[in-house]
Amino acid sequence: MVKQHTKTTKMISNSTYIYRHIRLDKNEPFYIGIGTDSKYQRAYSKQSRNIFWNRIVQKTNYEVEILLDNLTRDEAKIKEIEFIALYGKKIDKTGILTNISDGGDGNSGGKHTEEAKRKIGESNKLKDYSKFDRSYMQTKEYKDKISKINKGRKMPDSMRQKVSDRMKNRIVSEKEKNRLRSSMLGKKMSNETKEKMRLSGLKAWEKRKNINND
Repeated sequence: MVKQHTKTTKMISNSTYIYRHIRLDKNEPFYIGIGTDSKYQRAYSKQSRNIFWNRIVQKTNYEVEILLDNLTRDEAKIKEIEFIALYGKKIDKTGILTNISDGGDGNSGGKHTEEAKRKIGESNKLKDYSKFDRSYMQTKEYKDKISKINKGRKMPDSMRQKVSDRMKNRIVSEKEKNRLRSSMLGKKMSNETKEKMRLSGLKAWEKRKNINND
């Protein structure tokens, strides 16, 4: 049984969307995908799914969520890569998804020939995704949509640890530091935000103190 979890919206011609499948026994995502049809048929289809996806569906019901729509193909590829990186894949023991690839290959349900796969691979190697315009991600509408998507969803402990480890080992370049400083110039933090930052700092200090004492 597939549970629908999306509002029907009118989509522009040739628009692309991002969807995810959520297993109801654990209330966690297990697949991220791209679709290009106007009625979200690919999101609800059980055709052309991999063996890992099918094993989960045989065990439990799942629901479909349309995460983002009205995207260009390139925007959808970027978001698919980001979502898959966030949740990680079972196949390489980095997370909980049944996806085989890291995303961005543009497969929305159809099967590619070996020649097509080769061309897609060569094309992706030449693309610099960092140059795509991501300004839409800073809009209030986009942030509200992402917040609504994640509301009520619990992040598995394994994923929390993964995010924590990634942030601890993250190396921030001088260019990124300067960008962050510039983005904060002229902005005033609320008292609530200041208090949260103060408590977070105290918690981190206590943790380091306990480690040193051990």
